[in-house]
Amino acid sequence: MWLVPTRWLYAPLDPSRRQIRLLEILPVWKTDRQTPISARLVIVSLDDEPDYSALSYTWGDGTTTNHIIVDGKRIGCTANLHHALNDLRSNPWDVIKKTPKRIWVDAVCINQEDLEEKNHQLPLMETIYTKAKVVYCWLG
Repeated sequence: MWLVPTRWLYAPLDPSRRQIRLLEILPVWKTDRQTPISARLVIVSLDDEPDYSALSYTWGDGTTTNHIIVDGKRIGCTANLHHALNDLRSNPWDVIKKTPKRIWVDAVCINQEDLEEKNHQLPLMETIYTKAKVVYCWLG
């Protein structure tokens, strides 16, 4: 599985509806941490008050050294983000219920290669963090 260009991953967002993307992470047992992180992107409107968490974390040195599978496509991520997602996906309650965790992560949920999208999404970040049910802080 190869890394894909972001244009093949991101469906467009409607700024007038205050749409954002959420990463739906499939849960796994802690003993299965070697299993690749699998997720999908879903589009929601902040106006609909969706149920989600947010992740605040340090990007580290910004070097892409790890990968996650999003919508069946392999994308790069920093080691710090990979560690955070790996930990968040192994909540026993989510695993038992087989419930994906919906989480907003700036590096994945915002198309970092689309300047116009970034200009629409960055002003929403305060609302995104405020409206999240839980904000996880990952220091590494």
